[in-house]
Amino acid sequence: MRVQSWGLGFLYALLVASLPGSAVAALTVAIVQPAGPPQLAVNAAVTFRAAASEDGEQLDAAKLQWEWQFGDAVQGDGNPARHAYIAAGTYKVMVTARLGKVTAAAAAEVVVGAGEQTPKAFPFDPALSVYVGFSGMWVNYRTGGSEFREIEGPVAGFLPGEKVSDAPDIWGRRQINDPQSPTGWTFFAPDPDETMQMHVIVRDTQKRLGDVLITNRETGAELGTIAADVAGEQVDGLIDLPNDFYFLLTIREKPAKPEVRP
Repeated sequence: MRVQSWGLGFLYALLVASLPGSAVAALTVAIVQPAGPPQLAVNAAVTFRAAASEDGEQLDAAKLQWEWQFGDAVQGDGNPARHAYIAAGTYKVMVTARLGKVTAAAAAEVVVGAGEQTPKAFPFDPALSVYVGFSGMWVNYRTGGSEFREIEGPVAGFLPGEKVSDAPDIWGRRQINDPQSPTGWTFFAPDPDETMQMHVIVRDTQKRLGDVLITNRETGAELGTIAADVAGEQVDGLIDLPNDFYFLLTIREKPAKPEVRP
C-alpha cells in the first residue's frame, strides 16, 4: 500500500503507496478478538469480541448482556465493542457476560505502544517531517496468525507544481522513507466495522501547518481531513479508509493572519 502527497500551491504532497475465560456454573466466556497478546497502537480504535458457551454449546452473543472494562477507567457494553487507548502501556481487559441470573467473566492483556512512528524529514524542506502508517487487523498468510497492528507505509514527496507519479524511477528519487513491511502480512477485515485506518503525522518546525487533505489518488474523491494543532506545528490523527490502493496527501498551510493597519 502506498501513499502519495503533494502541495497544490500550499506546502507539499505525499504519495504513500486471548486468554481463556473463567466459568461460572455452566456458562463459559473467552475474549477471542483481538487475538492475544496483541500489540495495539495509541489512538487506534480496535474491536473487542467475546464468545460464550453453555455446557459446551456456543451461544448467540445477542442473547447475553455484555459489560467491558478496558483497563484505563473506561467501560463499554455490547459485543463486539470498540475502544481506543490514548496512552501507551499494558492494560487488563475484563468482560462480563450475563445470561439470566448466571454470569461469567474473562480477562486478557493488551499492550499499547507508540510503535515506530518516527516522521522522516523531507530532503527539500528539512523543517518538515512525515509519517504514514496503516492500522487494522493483519493476517500472516504463511503462518495463519493474525493481530491488530500498525505498519508504516512508503511515502514519496513532491514539490508544489510537480507532476505526481508512481513510476519506479520517479518514485525512487522522491521516496523519503524505506519501511520494511513484515513478510507475509496482509490486511484483513473480518467484518464491515473493522476498517483499515491511516495514521498521519506531519511536523513542521516553522509552524506553517494548517491541515492534511487525504484523497483517492485515481478518482480524486476526498476521504478526510486532519487538522493541525493551534500552533501549526503538528498534524497527528487517523481516518477510516476504503479499500483503495493509492492515496494523495496534500499538506496545506494555515491561513495567513489578516494584516492589521492602524
